[in-house]
Amino acid sequence: MKLGIIGSGTFGKVIIRKFIDAGADISCICGHQNQNSFPEIIFTSDVQSAIEASDAVAVLTPTGTHFEVAMRAVEAGKHVYVEKPMCSSYAQAVMLQEAVERMEITFMVGHCYVYSNVISQFIEEEFDKAICRQVIGVLETRVNPYWEVGVHLLAVLEFLGIDIFAYELIVNSALEPGLSARLYAVDGKELLFKWEGDIYLAECRHFLECIASGAKPLTGIKHGMNVIRTLENRYGGLHSMVYF
Repeated sequence: MKLGIIGSGTFGKVIIRKFIDAGADISCICGHQNQNSFPEIIFTSDVQSAIEASDAVAVLTPTGTHFEVAMRAVEAGKHVYVEKPMCSSYAQAVMLQEAVERMEITFMVGHCYVYSNVISQFIEEEFDKAICRQVIGVLETRVNPYWEVGVHLLAVLEFLGIDIFAYELIVNSALEPGLSARLYAVDGKELLFKWEGDIYLAECRHFLECIASGAKPLTGIKHGMNVIRTLENRYGGLHSMVYF
């Protein structure tokens, strides 16, 4: 099974390396960055040729291009892994779902925190409060920070079957050592969600395993749709200005 990579930027380089570690047979990389990091792999600038040369495609391009590239790969009958967020609007998510179901391919969104080996911590807690706060990473200022950063926590809550409409997320740029996210309930109770385990390697392996077995990914098309719907309905569009 040949995996084509679309996008080779700073974060793309990380995911490419993890796919290699997971045993992926990479057909080519479409991009112009980090060529020296993968001298054994063919690089191209032609997206369509990269798609055609592959059985599956990993979309690691800038956020605003996810829908276009992913849709091209789906319509070509390729299995698709796409970085979060999977597209730029709920309308696009619906179109992707229709194409995925029509083509009967494996489709997975890179909601990496779902693949943490401490995700069970969330299951043991009671989520019956009105407010949580997410404290995570450095913000991507070119897009709505809830789409770039808050999406991680929304994806986890969606995966656990928790009513994500019952929560108000407050996104902050502070990052504490060894901590991926901290949730605060209104009564002061806090829950630490630590980044343990290689979540990127785990998600790459999961994608490859789902293709091989025909199993549905944990973060498949319907999961991705629900997260996009919440982002758009509660926090505005991808390029909405949010101040905090």
